[in-house]
Amino acid sequence: MKIIGMTTSAEAFVVEKDNPIRINEYLKIIDKNQGALICETTETHSYNRFMPMNIDSDISDNHVLDTLKTLGYDIDNEKIYIAKVRLLHEASFPIETGSEVVVPEFYEVKDILIKSGTNKGLVLGAVKNTDMLYGGANDEYKDLFSVIEDKKECSQYELPAIFDLWSMKDYPHIGIFGGSGSGKSYGIRVLIEELMRLNIPTLISDPHSEMEFESDDNIFDDKYVVLNVGNEVGIDFTTLTSFDLIYLLKSAGELSDAQTSFIETVHEKGETSANFEMKINALIDLLEIGNANDIEKYIEANDDKLIAQKYENYKKYVRMSNLSVVKAVNWRFNQIKNTKIFEMGSTVIEDSLTQSKTVVLRGEMRILLVFMSYILRKLYYLRRDYKDKHDGDITHFFPTFVSVIDEAHNFAPKGEPKPSKSIIREIAQEGRKYGVFLVLATQRPSILDETTTAQLNSKFIFRTTRQTDIQTIKEETDISSDEASRLPYLKSGDVFFSSAIMGRTMFIRIRKALSMQPKSENPFDELFSIQAAGDEEIINILDGFFPIRGTDMMFVQNALSNNGKKMNQNEIKAFLDRKVSEGIIVKKDSIMGETYEKA
Repeated sequence: MKIIGMTTSAEAFVVEKDNPIRINEYLKIIDKNQGALICETTETHSYNRFMPMNIDSDISDNHVLDTLKTLGYDIDNEKIYIAKVRLLHEASFPIETGSEVVVPEFYEVKDILIKSGTNKGLVLGAVKNTDMLYGGANDEYKDLFSVIEDKKECSQYELPAIFDLWSMKDYPHIGIFGGSGSGKSYGIRVLIEELMRLNIPTLISDPHSEMEFESDDNIFDDKYVVLNVGNEVGIDFTTLTSFDLIYLLKSAGELSDAQTSFIETVHEKGETSANFEMKINALIDLLEIGNANDIEKYIEANDDKLIAQKYENYKKYVRMSNLSVVKAVNWRFNQIKNTKIFEMGSTVIEDSLTQSKTVVLRGEMRILLVFMSYILRKLYYLRRDYKDKHDGDITHFFPTFVSVIDEAHNFAPKGEPKPSKSIIREIAQEGRKYGVFLVLATQRPSILDETTTAQLNSKFIFRTTRQTDIQTIKEETDISSDEASRLPYLKSGDVFFSSAIMGRTMFIRIRKALSMQPKSENPFDELFSIQAAGDEEIINILDGFFPIRGTDMMFVQNALSNNGKKMNQNEIKAFLDRKVSEGIIVKKDSIMGETYEKA
């Protein structure tokens, strides 16, 4: 392989006569003036003058073709392979034309491609097209995982893609972007498996009930807990401050200044949700009568002891309250209370994280939106208070943790106020100092809060087809135009990894997960499996009635009904005819009419 054509200090063209050059392949240029220069192929072509085609590329430049002739390539009669390469580190001078290009040795690219060992890094998969380097790698980087290629499991044959977790102190937060079917959810699973392998405390929102980690060897069984919000975990109302309650009620709708002021006035720390609700309802009853003077006149005129007692208890709030404000707060409170979120506390979450476990939170999206805005803030401030006030005091210790949020555009949407967005934005901007990190996954990066997106120092970009999302990715990463144009066509599980930690974008393949993914059965297989089981049950009930004639239909219908199968006679006949077409039953014509027999 040789360098040809016009070069720069960053880019050049490589020509090869015998073998095709792969995209995202790592090569070494032997420049007589600058020494060894490591590069990566960014564009590849095959050229044959007998099959000409106008291509919109620098490769078709006449200067390139003239250089090939000068170097002795018979471009009029030979097929040649040409690639555009980009140096991983810009050179001081333009690359020397005619320089030899070879495959580098592992030690020459190790520090470029591998920034961490497995003890401090997440082994996420393989660096694509590094099979020529794999043989020379140290044993510690071999036989770490399997990959799925063309639906078949293969042993590792390329260098590992290891995410340097310890570097998140300087380059915090991860974004995972990809459309439906791109492998995004699978990539999240693998990342969480690696966090569990290193015993990193992790909090996960799981709106689709996908995050279970069962495996044949049960390696994750004691490393995670699954908690259903509203059933197994919730919010201890007595621990809420007025600020906490305001923050929480915003999950049901924005609060006006008057509503915020009212909550600050009437809420008392340590009171139960039932006591707060009783207070609000009592104030509504009183204010519907009128102001304080109206209430006193009403009590005097009607001798209403219940109203008198409520007025006695809450007189101090009446003069500073407004009926419409109180009703608005009451509506928001009931929206939250109806999720049953106030019926239990969150201590199990804090205890599990302190034990370096992974906590999976499940629930409907509306419930998770409420709860995550609360629990993220609570956990973040527990960690922040420890670092600011008790650093090193084990009695007050609360650990660093990672929060993985799927469907992140619902929690931190662009241009839409949500309580969860404010705490996510705060962690994105300040969490690094306290060791609190975010992993935000979404199919729609273009509608994710821009301030938050800007803080994601590492991004995993799976197949993406929407141009608005691709444009956002181009603006927020160092992905090239050529790489961006490939995004709609990536295979499921292939991903561009753009990271400030690596200083560049890498093309990787996510490894095979060690745990089994629930809901992985094809829905059409599920449909026919359930249908087959139901059909077999009906056939077993009918077994004693064969041969079945038209005059037997009433008895057949009764037998099915007694076994919980409600079918009318037309439905029974349609079922039998379907089984005839499947070859399970035979239909015969006789003087007695149609008769169904088992095949």
